[in-house]
Amino acid sequence: MLFSSSAATAQTDSVSNEDDRPHFKIGAYYNSALNYYGRTDSLKSSGIFPIAELWFNKNFYVTAAPVFVNNSSLRLIMRALIATVGYQFNEKDKWFGNFYLSNHFMRAAASWCNPL
Repeated sequence: MLFSSSAATAQTDSVSNEDDRPHFKIGAYYNSALNYYGRTDSLKSSGIFPIAELWFNKNFYVTAAPVFVNNSSLRLIMRALIATVGYQFNEKDKWFGNFYLSNHFMRAAASWCNPL
């Protein structure tokens, strides 16, 4: 899946800054060859990662992405959740950066046969 967006503006001297309003984004990723620290399994697992982002203003955001695993043994079962909190900055169009904390909530591989 490929998502893209573009923005168009009609004027540049607006009183309100729309970037400071909270907004919500959704998307999805697909990985055709999942691995665990570089090791692939004999089941040839793939993964689907729907993602939701909540931007509180133009700098602060949180994201959540459940990880659904698909292979011959498991059919699209949620196996993990990836959560991120971040701060993105742009200093007068000279410097751009992003600080974030991310945590992966994952079940042990031995329990993958049982749904969450």
